[in-house]
Amino acid sequence: MKTMTLKEKEKVVKAIYQKYQKAELDSLYFHQHQNYYPHVDLFKVKESSHNYHDAMYLRQLERKNDIDEYIDMVHVVHSHLSEENKFFMQREYISSDDRLWWMDYYSKASYYRTKHKAIDEFLLYASGILIESNLVKT
Repeated sequence: MKTMTLKEKEKVVKAIYQKYQKAELDSLYFHQHQNYYPHVDLFKVKESSHNYHDAMYLRQLERKNDIDEYIDMVHVVHSHLSEENKFFMQREYISSDDRLWWMDYYSKASYYRTKHKAIDEFLLYASGILIESNLVKT
């Protein structure tokens, strides 16, 4: 297997964090709009002949579950990172409002060295957790 360059690794990490941020927004939407996330009112339960609504609610529940699992996966990966790498990944990919945030903390060489180390550690744990979660599901 070919080893990946820093650019290739960063592309994978950016995709993971973009999906994570979208999942966070979707999860927030689910929690703010109770009509979107199905709930049962025990006083108004009626037998329904509408299989469409049942299927729609089931899809929404499955989507909510997938979103929560993905968010939890990223949180677990972060919990395993060293403090320095966790800080780096947080500033670089999650709260990336300032592209030059690193100038207060690192020289250019230290920034790239830390970036390489943080991405490698992140991908190591992420791949391990993904493999483990796929083994559990099968």
